[in-house]
Amino acid sequence: THEAPAWLGPRPVGPPLPRPEFDRTPGQTGPRPLMKALPMVQPLAPPAPRSLALAPEAPGFLWLSAMPGRFTPWAAFAAAVQQHRIGLVLCLTGPDEIAAKAPAYAQALQAGALRARWQAHPVIDFGVPADLDGFAGFLAPGAAALRAGDAVLLHCAAGIGRTGSAALCLLHLLGVPEADAEARVTAAGSHPETPAQRDFVARFRASHPSGQML
Repeated sequence: THEAPAWLGPRPVGPPLPRPEFDRTPGQTGPRPLMKALPMVQPLAPPAPRSLALAPEAPGFLWLSAMPGRFTPWAAFAAAVQQHRIGLVLCLTGPDEIAAKAPAYAQALQAGALRARWQAHPVIDFGVPADLDGFAGFLAPGAAALRAGDAVLLHCAAGIGRTGSAALCLLHLLGVPEADAEARVTAAGSHPETPAQRDFVARFRASHPSGQML
């Protein structure tokens, strides 16, 4: 027999311990991993709406949100619109996505029940707008409303990737410095989710001067 090195300490006495990486049962012909797969946990829906700090660049209030009525009852969102005096909703999803993910929202839009102005610029999930200038034109009323002291709500489906990308572009139009904008949007629970979204924000910043009035 070979003696164990002194730094390992004395050899343990008694029956051998089971190998930690396997857990055999009587009659089992092969090893069974000790670690078992855990069920996938669905991510929590981001709270809606979440406020984003704008001062000192604009006196208004910007709210980021998941799709109204998707994770919370439509009535709760309608109450939030009144509570926060939201005057403009900027939507980044198309009618088919709205109907599939938040039927109550689709019904409210068809019935004209949303007590705020509503504008849409559909962007596919995890995607980016097709046109930089067209997207800037979509965001321009939001920037104007925020400069006037009004409340604006920006949403996609989950309120993360498309919403975060659009929020960064909107803050750029308001003249918020890049690092500050990144920190504020992240603190509000949103951010670009894909390299393409991050690249779009960079191209938007390069093509539209910070603080530009459209």
